[in-house]
Amino acid sequence: MRKFCFCLVSVFLLFSFYFPNTVAAFIPFMEETETQTESPTTKPYAKLSLRKEPKKMLGEKAVRTMLKKHDFYDRWWNPNGSFDNDFVDDGDGTVTDRATGLMWQKDGSPKPLTLKRSTYYISSLNDKRFMGYSDWRMPTVEELASLIRGNVKRGLHINPLFTTKRKPCWSSDRGYVEDRYMKDVWIVSFVEGRIVLQMMDNDPRMIFGYPDTYYVRGVRSTR
Repeated sequence: MRKFCFCLVSVFLLFSFYFPNTVAAFIPFMEETETQTESPTTKPYAKLSLRKEPKKMLGEKAVRTMLKKHDFYDRWWNPNGSFDNDFVDDGDGTVTDRATGLMWQKDGSPKPLTLKRSTYYISSLNDKRFMGYSDWRMPTVEELASLIRGNVKRGLHINPLFTTKRKPCWSSDRGYVEDRYMKDVWIVSFVEGRIVLQMMDNDPRMIFGYPDTYYVRGVRSTR
């Protein structure tokens, strides 16, 4: 084996002596080939971090800015929005969006609820450890907005992985408009494909008892 290696080295040295230009041209080719065969480094999947803490005073201007910033679709305020979700059907009643790192209920509350009742519903999910988790919450309008899609499927502006019954959904964010008592709540209508500020009665006695009923879809963070 040593004699064979010695012979190869000797042949290469003689060849380089008589044909130096050929060897010089061959060496960069070998270096380039070696570089190309190296394993490429892969970048980690980038997730969009969305606000999960509810706000008590979220104005229309802030909502419009949020839609533009994340390129979320809204039929009135951002009709050209086209956010790329990366949904995965978990096969257990939940859908995970790898683009935002959020896990959603595929279904939601079995019927429309008042805002107060919707908080009880979320608490029941955690008490029962729905799908093995106890950190479910009511989504912010920012999180709900990430689900709105421009093209309509089955009459709804939402991915077909989700059920068709939960059309308007509560958010955890309170809103306001000028000259109104701060009791309004942001909801998302998947029928209209837009975010709506639901104006409530100004009667102070109704501050904890919003009469309107909508669905609620629980969400949790996967990271």
